[in-house]
Amino acid sequence: MCGMEWLAALCSPLCLFFVISVSPGSAVRWQQDVPAQRIEVGSDYHTLSETSSVGGAEIFEFIGNESQADYFKLLLPVRDTLLIGGRNAIFNVSLQDLTLRSTLDWSVSETDAFNCYRKGRSQDLDCHNYIRVLLLLPNGNIFSCGTNAFAPVCREFYITATGKYTQIREDQGVLYSPFDPSFNSTILLHNGELYSGSFGGFHGSDPLIFGRSLRTRQYDPNHLNDPDFVHSVARGDAVFFFFRETAVEYTNCGKRIYSRVARVCSTDQGGVLGQAKHRWSTYLKSRLNCSIPGEYPFYFDEIQGVTDLVSGSYAGEKREMIYATFTTGPNAIPGSAVCAFSLQDIYNVFEGPFKHQESPGSSFWSVPGPDPRPGRCIKQAAPVDSTWIESHPLMDEAVRSFFGQPIVIRSSFDHGLPKYRFTQIAVDPQVRTPDNRTYDVIFIGTDQGVVLKAYNALAPDSRSPVQSVIVEERQAFPEFQLSRAVRSLKVIRDEFGRWTRLVVVSDEKVRSFLVAQCDQANTCGSCVFLRDPYCAWDRQVQKCIELNRLSHSQASPLERYVQELQTGRSKICPEDGPSSSITGSHTLQKDSTRILPGEGGISVEGEGNTRVNIFVTEEGASLYTVETLAVTVAAASVGALLLGFLLGYGVGRRCKKEQYDAGPCVDAEYEFLEQRPSVPVQMTRMSDRTMDRGGVGSGTSLLAAHHHQTHGCQQEEQTYFTPGHYPVPVHYATGLIGSGVSPGAAGAGGTLPHHFSKPSPHLNMILDLNGSTPHTTATIDRRAFYTHAQGHSSMRRKDFSDDI
Repeated sequence: MCGMEWLAALCSPLCLFFVISVSPGSAVRWQQDVPAQRIEVGSDYHTLSETSSVGGAEIFEFIGNESQADYFKLLLPVRDTLLIGGRNAIFNVSLQDLTLRSTLDWSVSETDAFNCYRKGRSQDLDCHNYIRVLLLLPNGNIFSCGTNAFAPVCREFYITATGKYTQIREDQGVLYSPFDPSFNSTILLHNGELYSGSFGGFHGSDPLIFGRSLRTRQYDPNHLNDPDFVHSVARGDAVFFFFRETAVEYTNCGKRIYSRVARVCSTDQGGVLGQAKHRWSTYLKSRLNCSIPGEYPFYFDEIQGVTDLVSGSYAGEKREMIYATFTTGPNAIPGSAVCAFSLQDIYNVFEGPFKHQESPGSSFWSVPGPDPRPGRCIKQAAPVDSTWIESHPLMDEAVRSFFGQPIVIRSSFDHGLPKYRFTQIAVDPQVRTPDNRTYDVIFIGTDQGVVLKAYNALAPDSRSPVQSVIVEERQAFPEFQLSRAVRSLKVIRDEFGRWTRLVVVSDEKVRSFLVAQCDQANTCGSCVFLRDPYCAWDRQVQKCIELNRLSHSQASPLERYVQELQTGRSKICPEDGPSSSITGSHTLQKDSTRILPGEGGISVEGEGNTRVNIFVTEEGASLYTVETLAVTVAAASVGALLLGFLLGYGVGRRCKKEQYDAGPCVDAEYEFLEQRPSVPVQMTRMSDRTMDRGGVGSGTSLLAAHHHQTHGCQQEEQTYFTPGHYPVPVHYATGLIGSGVSPGAAGAGGTLPHHFSKPSPHLNMILDLNGSTPHTTATIDRRAFYTHAQGHSSMRRKDFSDDI
């Protein structure tokens, strides 16, 4: 490359870096939410339930069957116990320490197992009873359903005071539990009625939302199009289902998954005509929009987990909210996010316009709908005409996230952070702080066994912007565990308020952790630096304490407790810094408790059988300011421009193109020339007529005459030829070199024409004459020829290799 090419090559990477660094919004929107603590717990336990103490923080674990995975998925707190649904069993464990109290064995019969195997299912994996429904009935009994080797069954149990199970009744469960354990389903009990989102049929080809003897329209992709049910909640007369499905409105552009919220009404009486009597007349659905805002939003389209409804104060208003985890598609840019949605916003969308499709294959557009408006949750004395609503179940508008953007964002590009996708989510609502503010503390499970604790520090005051705070990142399940994806999360409390714990479920294990690690900080500054809503520095006892363990009378004086969630720094605390913020002098059972020195921590070794790694990073603290970054990038860009100019100027001088200069550089555009200044240069041209007459060699034409179309006219071309390394006998007259070839000079096959005596203006040919006899051989070192159309000014170049 010569000249400006050097400048462009050097400037491009720096200019790209400059654009990415200082573009407004680009760095802010894609900023990774970095945790203040990273806690890794990897324990090897030898009993069904064992306790590990980490600085007074007890970690409990339950393993049902040590020989094979139990595929745990469901949790149901019942008084002081916790019911865990697995494979072929329901486990009853202590709510406090996960100690096993009793086990209900619910295996499949030999007949059901044989029928499952005969239908082509795996005897080891499919032909078992996977518990997929656990509900507490109003009478205190337990309602449970299982896949039962692809023949779903539901039972009602009564649990005695001693923890024994007594079966009351058994029914078919095809409407409440899927046949296939790999299918996702959801169910809830509302106003004494069961509402479920599940799959009918042995192959799961009939997705349905069922309740009150009503269901969605069968085999209609406008209602349900290959859905994955995630969760369901209810409020008043409305029941909401959250799921992801193939977007029917995107079919004309390809296949894409959208997240949905659907609503049915508990007052629905069904349709009027035919089969419509058994179908919902109030079924509506809308898209959930969890995206990074901008001119071209970046969408997290696939919903993975949803919390129950939580009530609280948000942006100074009383609202009901749900939180949900979203991911990108499996083949898309890897990313996950948490978004919050207001129940009122969902109601508003269901009062908006509908999507209408004129015919299959046509595009959707917005229509207002008829009047009176169908699909509303009103008291119905009799069935209503559901013809229009069944053909228009999809709303035109999407439900936007309450804060206008995700609360937590995580992608897998940063090599300094673990790579995972969000799965399940739980929330501890309205945790009160000493300044009388309330925060929803969110716990996020991932497919790699990591659990994050986060909250929005600006939620009590405003909807926008969002200040994400990741308090900690905990490796809940060890890396050597084969299946460590988090299947379920639940925040539990004892009835006396003595503790609050987080229960984390994987396929093989169930673990319980305290929600806060306040005792890990031993100074005022380090305690405040945690930015944990549960933790505050007690100035009276000089300890970092957990606030939710205190009574209201103890937590009342604001002057006693120091906490700063938005900045992580307080003027009350001395400048002790994060380096002395965490103590690792705890009694451990394995490896060590480490706080990386490179991230402002200390390293303390422990002993024993439990590994707890705590990485402390000052989230929000930057190494440089925006002004410093801008000045640095600008200076680097100017330097790159000057360097590129100097290099380009120097190389341009060195590669200066001179017509007969044989310098060290050969320009790519003129490779057909080989400079040899010591050899005389003569212009030579040979016409097609001369070649046909045998002007070269044996008298045959080496190059056929070429013709090409120019402006619709046939033009005759004259070919200029330089034969390379051919011995050519040449008869020439005196003065051939320097004076031109005389008209009477004889060639090998005849006399050369008159025009051969004139130098060609288009071709330089180097002749190396090795003698002066009439039959001297002329050797051409490089072959090239031009074809020049008479009456046309353009020239075409044809290059050949050096040797034939």
